[in-house]
Amino acid sequence: MKKNVVKSVKGLEKNQQLPAVGTLNGLKTRNQLRPGMTEDTLVIPIYQSEHNADGTSAIHNDHVFDVVITGDEIGQVIPVGSDVDITIKVNRSQMLKLEAFFPISGDTVEKDVKIEARSVITSHELERLKDSANLKLCALKSSSAIKDLETVEAEKLINEVNDRFDGEKSSEDGRMHLRADICRAFLKMEEVEQGHEWDSIEAEIREEFDRLEKANNELGNKYDQQVTAVRSQVDTVIRSKDVRQGRIVLDDINSLFVAVTLIYQLMGFIDFHLRNFSTIQWKDATRARQLLQQGKEIANTNPSESSLHPIVRSVIDLMIEPPTSGPGVSF
Repeated sequence: MKKNVVKSVKGLEKNQQLPAVGTLNGLKTRNQLRPGMTEDTLVIPIYQSEHNADGTSAIHNDHVFDVVITGDEIGQVIPVGSDVDITIKVNRSQMLKLEAFFPISGDTVEKDVKIEARSVITSHELERLKDSANLKLCALKSSSAIKDLETVEAEKLINEVNDRFDGEKSSEDGRMHLRADICRAFLKMEEVEQGHEWDSIEAEIREEFDRLEKANNELGNKYDQQVTAVRSQVDTVIRSKDVRQGRIVLDDINSLFVAVTLIYQLMGFIDFHLRNFSTIQWKDATRARQLLQQGKEIANTNPSESSLHPIVRSVIDLMIEPPTSGPGVSF
């Protein structure tokens, strides 16, 4: 979904009697854990959320604390993307025990956490949050795809916050209540967005596929077979209206577009880095300039992917900080 979202834990719902136990199975590790390596960490953030917050942006929920597991707590390597099962137990004393079980190794790591009172949001932070909510509401109301009726609940909450803000922001209790109402407004607005999410994904898929098809036709139809395969994916996902699968198809379209237009991206990369040479930190500036000049000569005479690609790779290797955006592709 391209964002961090909360996942509700069955058994730990609001107003659940204590002691209580909840479990989440089949979660995935985001990075590697190596035995004895304290710098290898798995961070498990815990949130308190409204009952309908499942799948909503984590940032709009109440962050309680992070449980951190390090490499020195496991017995063998846990690769990226490994399964991890989480069990959370809360007792009557507000002590929380988290157990993380890694099926690949059989390791179970236990963490005991005291649920402390959390610091209250400052007036400045609260004002920024309120402004952000107002901007988001304006964006929703300006969308032609969203009807006024769909934003009524969020608008009511935000208007109430705006009216109460100056009178309540000075006290800790007032700021807590204002923040809770702003977060509820964000959740309402996310519900509206999710209801229209497929519409925007579908429009983007159609636009990007048209761009891909046009590029392939203009550049000699070398990728007809791959374009046809992606067209089949597009047709399937548009029929199913599956947002998650739609994002995967978008990635496939964009990856193929890179392949189709690679020679022009290579030439653009060379031209851009020659023009901006002095703003880039180089390990060996003399060698980098030689390579870029060589690439420019090839681009002006007889350009080909096979001749330009190695030059661009070598130029990237000479950068102290390789580019994360701008002209070029991942090499």
